[in-house]
Amino acid sequence: MTNYKKLLFYAGVFIFIALAVFLIGLFIINKGKIAYGVKLAGEKITQRNPYQLQELLKDKFGNIQVKFLCFEKSYSLNIKDAGIYIDINTTVKNAYRVGRNGFYGILEQVKAISGNYNIPLAVKIDDKKFDNFLNKNFSYLETQSVNAKVVYDKLDNNFKIIPHKIGRKINRKKLKEQIIFNLSNLNKVIYISPSKDYPKIKTSQAEKIKDIANKILENSPYLLKYKNYKWIIGKKDILDWIKIYTKNNQIIIDLDKDKIRNLISSLAIYINKPLINAQLWYDGNEVKIKEKSQNKKTLNIQKCVDAVYKSILSNRKIIPLIVDTELAKVRKDNFKKLGLTSLLVISETDFSGSPANRVHNIKLSAAKFNKILISPNSEFSFNKILGAVNENTGYLPELVIKKNKTVPEYGGGICQVSTTIFRAAVKAGLKITERYPHAFPVRYYKPVGFDAAVYSPHPDFRFINNTPSFIYLQTRIKDNKVYCELYGTKENKKIEIEGPFILERKEDGSMKTVLIRKIYKNGKLISEDKFYSNYKSPDLFPIENNQ
Repeated sequence: MTNYKKLLFYAGVFIFIALAVFLIGLFIINKGKIAYGVKLAGEKITQRNPYQLQELLKDKFGNIQVKFLCFEKSYSLNIKDAGIYIDINTTVKNAYRVGRNGFYGILEQVKAISGNYNIPLAVKIDDKKFDNFLNKNFSYLETQSVNAKVVYDKLDNNFKIIPHKIGRKINRKKLKEQIIFNLSNLNKVIYISPSKDYPKIKTSQAEKIKDIANKILENSPYLLKYKNYKWIIGKKDILDWIKIYTKNNQIIIDLDKDKIRNLISSLAIYINKPLINAQLWYDGNEVKIKEKSQNKKTLNIQKCVDAVYKSILSNRKIIPLIVDTELAKVRKDNFKKLGLTSLLVISETDFSGSPANRVHNIKLSAAKFNKILISPNSEFSFNKILGAVNENTGYLPELVIKKNKTVPEYGGGICQVSTTIFRAAVKAGLKITERYPHAFPVRYYKPVGFDAAVYSPHPDFRFINNTPSFIYLQTRIKDNKVYCELYGTKENKKIEIEGPFILERKEDGSMKTVLIRKIYKNGKLISEDKFYSNYKSPDLFPIENNQ
């Protein structure tokens, strides 16, 4: 080894030993203490253990006075009065942590010796107390911003604007950040500088809504039309309908659809028409129209509401009403095409001597079965067409047979109609699929054995239109009789009715009967039906008066 290399070797060994001695000495000096040279908020602190540093900080920073400056005013006060605190425990922990982070701790201790390691004070703020402090001392600096509004001026009869106002507001989040930064470095002067608080809704936006609202008013009155009907929507209605409100920081102009619906609904009485099929009659030679049909007219309220809403907002003055039409099923132009070219049969029953309530129920229920179109192969159900029978549907209490008693109940007398239709269906040769006799012989249904009892939902009276064409059922009441007429296409058939015959009769009034129907085609018997009735004694069904 040359002298030069030896010199370098010994120099390296010396430096290594010196560095090791330096570092060992540094660790010994800093053991259990704040690293030598560490500054706290820019000020040097002599070596102390954490407890000593904590006591020092309590004395030095426990009652810091700060100055709040804003325009021409200033406030000097203890930071605790504003809810601001120096977090001594956190500050001490941060200071003691320097140099104790493994390998990097060596570099931190060296950096501290050079005087370049500064620990800021840990500052905390009690938000609620700080806000109370600001409200108490600096509320005069803040003014509320005001959104622009659109209002109706009754004196000028138009919409006007209340302009927006710009307010002032202390940015509390930014102010807290400033306080924490300044105090952490012992800067005890805090500047409060309120900024402009702009409203969410500006005058320019309100101006547009005002113009729209006034344009809607200027275009009034609006006109609703349907054929020869006309209704005016005046300025008073428009003012009642217009709604101006804010949503998502926007001014919205709208119309109250519920109020529009109320108006449209009130017009239905003038426009709505029920569907009425044509009334047929046979003049002895052919079937003719006695009373014309009427198509169903229904004011489409929802579509009309939408039309009025859109028309007013788009300044269209004339608004056609939307009416739905349903053609009558039997009309002058189609009754022959339906095959209603012949009067097939007329049947009748007599309700003479019926009490007033029974007469009322008969008339009400008979009307339900007037002008009923029955398609080929479909089944007629008396109860289905009749619907609900109660006080709400207009029926009155009258005697009915129920649970081995004769009791007053809503709808008593309806069987007069079912019996009349049953007789017509039998005479027309229609297929009877459900029929029940009454529990005992009823004087209104003579001859006995030719009746059909009904009571919702059971028993029902049903038949199938087993003809190749439509059948049209019409009912009418004249004097004390119910009539049922069936129109359709005549077939090459002959219907014979035999009876009803009494098979058995007892002294207590009970009896058994049979009604025979024979159907011939081209002189040949193709069908024979027997309708049996088994009537009990009327004495078994005493009248119970609950009225």
